Amino acid sequence: MKKFLQKLNTDRILSICAILIGLMTLVVYFIQTRLLIEQQHAGVWPCVEITATNAYEGTHDKESFKVNVTNKGIGPAIIKKVELKFRGKIYHEYSDIFFMVNHNYDFGRSSLEGRVMAANETVNPIQIPLSVEGHKFSQIFYNTDSLQSKIYYQSVYGKCYVSSGFDAHELPNCDFLEEKK
Repeated sequence: MKKFLQKLNTDRILSICAILIGLMTLVVYFIQTRLLIEQQHAGVWPCVEITATNAYEGTHDKESFKVNVTNKGIGPAIIKKVELKFRGKIYHEYSDIFFMVNHNYDFGRSSLEGRVMAANETVNPIQIPLSVEGHKFSQIFYNTDSLQSKIYYQSVYGKCYVSSGFDAHELPNCDFLEEKK
């Protein structure tokens, strides 16, 4: 022990302290960098919701049913894939389901796949006058046992999410992008 203490002079003690301080500083920089990256990702977090409304167009005699897809997040959402499961089959457009149950083509439509939705942007993939056909489609939409809607999307940093109605959550990986339509 005495030899150890003799070898331990002021220069060596200062050198060991400098090395320890340098290592602690390096650990702090790693933690700080990780927090900054998480903050950047949170700053562009998209949150897509699927809802529907019955709305009047101008006068009260022209009521319509609309499916609303809204990005409630604070960053853009890149829509990669839409899966609408109806009667055991997968569709990618609400209009395809409307064609299956109705023969009236009086409606408005907009595609979702491939679209980039800005924060607070709403897209109406289908808008139907509330005639007999419109009521039929709205009943299908509200019956979650007959129609399940899922929208897969990404943030600008490549994080992947899925939304079904108000339930949106992050996916552990982006394997859904590899699947073919």
